[in-house]
Amino acid sequence: KKEEAIVICGHYDHLGTGYFKNDQGKFEKGVYNGADDNASGTAAVIETAKVFASAAQAGFKPKRTIIFVAFTAEEDGLIGSEYYVNKPIIPIEKTKAVINMDMIGRTNKFYQESDKYVNSMNKRAKCKLKRLNRRNGKLLGLKIDFTPGLKERLLMNFGSDHRPFVTRDIPAIILSTGDHPDYHKPTDDADKINYPRAALIARLAFLDAWSLANE
Repeated sequence: KKEEAIVICGHYDHLGTGYFKNDQGKFEKGVYNGADDNASGTAAVIETAKVFASAAQAGFKPKRTIIFVAFTAEEDGLIGSEYYVNKPIIPIEKTKAVINMDMIGRTNKFYQESDKYVNSMNKRAKCKLKRLNRRNGKLLGLKIDFTPGLKERLLMNFGSDHRPFVTRDIPAIILSTGDHPDYHKPTDDADKINYPRAALIARLAFLDAWSLANE
C-alpha cells in the first residue's frame, strides 16, 4: 500500500517579536519563543521520524508511506498546511489519515504537572480513531482525554494544521496538552516544558501512525 499515505505533522512557526504587558502593566517588546506552541510538536514529529527510520533499518517497514511534515505559517492562517493539501507529495485522495501534534509540552488547568495525559480529538471516523487512541494510550499508561475544555476544542477544531485535511474528508487525530497561561506570550519558554510527558505523546503518535499504516 505504499501509494497511500499517513501524514504526521506539526507547525514550527510562531509569532516572532511583539509587545506584551509586563508585571508592572507596561508594554515592552519581547521574543515569542514558542517552546510549547509549537516547538514541542515539531520536536515530536522529528523524533517519530527517527523511530520509523530505525525500524526500517532493522527491517520493519509499514505498509503505507509515512510523510513527516513541519508546516510554517500556521499562526498566519494555516497557510503551510493549506498549500500542502493543494500540492501533496502523494495525491490527497490517497492520504488515509493525518496525525497533528500542536502544543504537547505543558499542563492545562484540569491536570497536575505529574499527570500523564493528552487531549485528543478525532475528526471523521471518530469511533475507529477513538478506539485506536484509547488502546495505544493504555499501552503507554497515558490517559486520553476526549473531552477537553472549550478553548482546547476551538483550537483543535478550527485552529491547527489538521483542518485543511479534515475539510477534504481525511480522518485526523489531534494531540495536545491544551491551553496554559503562557499561550501566545513571550513567556512560552523551554524550561517550562514537561519533557517526560511530551516523550510519551510522541510514542503515542508513533503507535497510532504504525497502526494506521498497517491496517
